[in-house]
Amino acid sequence: MRKVFIWTTRIVAFIACLAALIWAVFLTMDMVSEHRIRAIAKRVPSAYVKVPSSTLVLDHVRVIDGTGAAPAEDQSIVIEAGKISYAGPRSKKPQIPEAKVLDLSGRTVLPGLVGMHEHLFMPAPSQSQQHLLVEQSTLFPLMYLAAGVTTIRTAGSIAPERDLAVKQKIDQGVAVGPEMFLTAPYLEGEPPTFPEMHGLANAQEARRAVDEWADRGMTSFKAYMHIGRVARSCQSCPFARTKDYGTSVPGRFPGSSRARHRQS
Repeated sequence: MRKVFIWTTRIVAFIACLAALIWAVFLTMDMVSEHRIRAIAKRVPSAYVKVPSSTLVLDHVRVIDGTGAAPAEDQSIVIEAGKISYAGPRSKKPQIPEAKVLDLSGRTVLPGLVGMHEHLFMPAPSQSQQHLLVEQSTLFPLMYLAAGVTTIRTAGSIAPERDLAVKQKIDQGVAVGPEMFLTAPYLEGEPPTFPEMHGLANAQEARRAVDEWADRGMTSFKAYMHIGRVARSCQSCPFARTKDYGTSVPGRFPGSSRARHRQS
């Protein structure tokens, strides 16, 4: 019996030590990740510039202009002060002595992509009843831009203050990311589908939410799963208020796999 007790104690101690080690590893990973994100947030836009030059020529490129026309071969693109001043045949490009010329033979250039249903959050890695989503307003703008997405329209917000702050920094040129058109916090009834969403109690509260976030610069409002509990008459009450602002209202409702969209 004594031996059983001793071995049981040893096994329990081993399991406790292993659990503590695993917890320490995950805690260290979280600390390293947080430190890395803070470091990325402090980077100046110039840190992302590979070729510093006020005038840049992309030479010998293939251009796909997005109109459906056939790709144009051996083209040149001239960028002056951050804007495209010429795009066309290389033989007709302007001669700019001080320009930095890059031979990009074999490379293809196309217009920046426009994302119409994007988010600045993701499912939480460790989910609970109080925590299902996590904001990524630092990394996601960089990732969108790295993937060639130069304009995005978000489709619902769980951290509107942070979304507005990062948009302002990008607009001011002190942060890097795509041009952003923001959607306000979800117009969602009670109980909210996700704990990070605010459940609206009634149509009056919905109207106040529209007024507040439209005044703050949000250009869209997303009606979500339980909005019908706020306004039973075809979800009209919150939508009607958006007409005063000329905003769009995408939506996701029970019983439909497709998001509905209404332009107000």
